[in-house]
Amino acid sequence: MLWRSGIALILSATAALAEPLTFIQSWPLRSDRSDFGGLSAIEMSDPDTAIVLSDRGTAFALTLDRSTRSITIEPASQPYPNSDSEGLARAGDTLYFSYEGPAAIAAQDGTRVPLTRISQHTIRMGR
Repeated sequence: MLWRSGIALILSATAALAEPLTFIQSWPLRSDRSDFGGLSAIEMSDPDTAIVLSDRGTAFALTLDRSTRSITIEPASQPYPNSDSEGLARAGDTLYFSYEGPAAIAAQDGTRVPLTRISQHTIRMGR
């Protein structure tokens, strides 16, 4: 029971210290490509370039030109194209891709990350 109180305290403190989000602007992403859309993940490596994942299993490299508010969209490689890609994460110079059905995580070079099954637990709040 004590650990639940500790977790609640940590989460409450984190939320209280977070800065409020402020909307700055939007930038629509449009393409004539039939495989572009339904984006699952965006990884910004710097303010002007990004890798995005489509629900259709395609990766794209985006280059933003802020002066003309234009975007160049090019196909990019990913370890398992045409799979249900869900997420991106960067650790150092390595970009990782996550997938659903079957669940998988792989580095951009195709190296699979071993997965460990975690048993399901029910967390009950309060008594």
